[in-house]
Amino acid sequence: DVGRVPTEAEWNYAASGGDEQRPYPWKTTAEGPLITAEHANYSAVSPIAVGSKPTGNGRWGQADLAGNVGEWTLDFSAAYSETCNDCVNLTPSAERSQRGGYFDTPYAEVLFASLHASLEPSERLAIIGFRCARDFE
Repeated sequence: DVGRVPTEAEWNYAASGGDEQRPYPWKTTAEGPLITAEHANYSAVSPIAVGSKPTGNGRWGQADLAGNVGEWTLDFSAAYSETCNDCVNLTPSAERSQRGGYFDTPYAEVLFASLHASLEPSERLAIIGFRCARDFE
């Protein structure tokens, strides 16, 4: 279906609502309650069905960008550069970038759209998954 793993820049753009730079996918400001169980699956014992928290959907309707499972991105892990053209890091390294947050994290701060982590791709963990991205035509 021509789907692919998104780049870290694409994932961040979706999670932060593009030019709105949302702190969480559903929230346009940092004021008010950080996060509730209505928005994301976190501080839980297992993942839930995709799309079970529609109140937490992103600006363009993407589900589960915060909580549930973290998501692999196409990028290898590296320090961010000051500027970039296509913003994808395809220089091989031991770890790949991962975004999102996990169902078993007890801290809402870990679910901010701006946070990222990295893991070795050989690690198989129940807290990591992926989503498909597609190019617009």
